[in-house]
Amino acid sequence: MDENTIRIKVGMSLSYMSGSDREDVMEYPRDEWEAMTPEQQQAELDNIAESFVSDYLDSWAQVEED
Repeated sequence: MDENTIRIKVGMSLSYMSGSDREDVMEYPRDEWEAMTPEQQQAELDNIAESFVSDYLDSWAQVEED
């Protein structure tokens, strides 16, 4: 692995479906990562995870009319 890059593993699993685990590894420029505060890093990890999930799943919510 290039020392100027960090690797971030992202994954998801559907609780109701056996064997549904999905993982991927993305690379992130180390200088950009290290320039972030821990809070910014966590926000970026959350964003990466949300983007990963949205690539595989659709969701919705709506009010049901009687």
